[in-house]
Amino acid sequence: MFSERKRKGTSLYDVVTYTLPKLHTGKNWYVDFKCYDPLEGSMKRKKFMLDSIAKISERKKRATEIITVTTQRLRNGWNPWAEATTDRQCANFVYVTEIYNKYLEKLTSAKTLKQKTLYDYQSRLNMLLEYNNSRHLPIMYMYQFDQAYISDFLDYILLDRDASARTRNNYRTWLSTFCTWLKEKNISRTTRPIKSAL
Repeated sequence: MFSERKRKGTSLYDVVTYTLPKLHTGKNWYVDFKCYDPLEGSMKRKKFMLDSIAKISERKKRATEIITVTTQRLRNGWNPWAEATTDRQCANFVYVTEIYNKYLEKLTSAKTLKQKTLYDYQSRLNMLLEYNNSRHLPIMYMYQFDQAYISDFLDYILLDRDASARTRNNYRTWLSTFCTWLKEKNISRTTRPIKSAL
């Protein structure tokens, strides 16, 4: 009689990648929340068990501390699943940019890269880091360095910094080089989303 229609649109978890921590009481006391696991591509539950604390008042106090600290960390971009893995997709963004900078310096000292090119690439890398720090929620992990982020960065160069289209295209070319390096190091599994953002 009624046709089943699925509502089209973006899932809430595509926008907010976690749920707020909540205290559960009963047979077992625990605080839990869900957070996006970048390796599985889905939300995954994390639990903090409180049964080992004997007094109820102490359990409540500890639960409040866990909820407060965890909520703040989640809002600042922390991801427990990204920290728990050794997958390079979950590497710290700033750390990866530091490694890339050392890589550029090594190429320059080996005379594979010109000094002028080094300064140019470092300048663009510094602008990327400046942009990241200016965001309300800076990215923390490499899996967050995606098509939307790169597109926003290029818009920032063109619109917010009032740069010319030529300057934007120079950043686009540098990003292509940077993303190729990420792919070579298995930090980015694919350059397909990167190319479509460019």
